[in-house]
Amino acid sequence: LNWDCRNSGAAAPALNPTLISLNLGTPCTAAFEWTNSSSQPIILAGAGTTQGESRIFRIENGVMVEDNLGSATARVKSGVLWQNGSTEMAYFARGAGKVLLARDQAGAYTTSTADADILGAVGTYLYRALGHKLSKLDVDTNPLTETNWGSQTSCGAAAYPINLILEMGGAPMVLKG
Repeated sequence: LNWDCRNSGAAAPALNPTLISLNLGTPCTAAFEWTNSSSQPIILAGAGTTQGESRIFRIENGVMVEDNLGSATARVKSGVLWQNGSTEMAYFARGAGKVLLARDQAGAYTTSTADADILGAVGTYLYRALGHKLSKLDVDTNPLTETNWGSQTSCGAAAYPINLILEMGGAPMVLKG
């Protein structure tokens, strides 16, 4: 993605967050390039409204369309592309108590029994944060099933939730605040 530096003192990924912000008035919280089932490039972007709706947009051939609307659910908080075995999927986290949302390349959405505030891919592993706790998905299991997530590890004070999961030297590094 290119960078839009039109706002003094701020740079944002161009096109995607700008278009979503214009439509919703809320920031884009997850965006990545991918391909559809015909191998055509697309951009998926997650956001939400102040009324608590989760929305996922697809930008394809320069046109933005709403790809998924989750009425009466929390805003999309993060998203990742992650491959489990031979299947690559887009996963969107919508907060504690709100189930994960998965999208395949054909555009079909699936909900789950698992939830997460933040998702992060570290190497071949998928991690999730719930508040100040971090857990890793068990190897070769489906992230949409709650029982497939390993035990949770506390990361610092409970008053400060995890905001981001990054990879550092093959291990997860969490940012809080």
